[in-house]
Amino acid sequence: MTKTQLREEIEQLLRRHEFPKDFKFEDQGEYNLQSCVVDLLGAGVLKTNTDLKMLRSVKGEAGTAPKILLLGTDFWPDIAIHSVSTGEKMLALELKLVSAKKSRAPAISSVVGQCLINRTMYSETIGFVLAYDDGRETDSRDQDELLKTKLETNGIRLIVRNHKMT
Repeated sequence: MTKTQLREEIEQLLRRHEFPKDFKFEDQGEYNLQSCVVDLLGAGVLKTNTDLKMLRSVKGEAGTAPKILLLGTDFWPDIAIHSVSTGEKMLALELKLVSAKKSRAPAISSVVGQCLINRTMYSETIGFVLAYDDGRETDSRDQDELLKTKLETNGIRLIVRNHKMT
């Protein structure tokens, strides 16, 4: 499986999966989202591709994914996928969970920054923001597509997905 095929398959899973409507947003919210995505990948793309190995960070601490040393500090992707046979670092995922009561702005800016940092080690990255929706309409703006295009030219895919609470 090529990196592009891997990225496309994971993008499809993230766009189509029916995520739980009852994530707890306190301390464990993003960890629960990470666990859900790990299970989703394990049952999907990684189940049929034995050459791929999934590594994850545990609640922002050093995990089994290799750390990225940058600007005097360490960074870890939420989930990383490596080739078992070649050791190639194929793809990194960054995940953010946003409650309906909070602004998406910090999550989006954080995930974009983390994806850019991950690109120093991984050739493909996906930033996924699952935003719980309280029913308000969200407008798509020309800048949305401009940002996504600029990110894609740098090997970053951004998915911001509305998720109904009920």
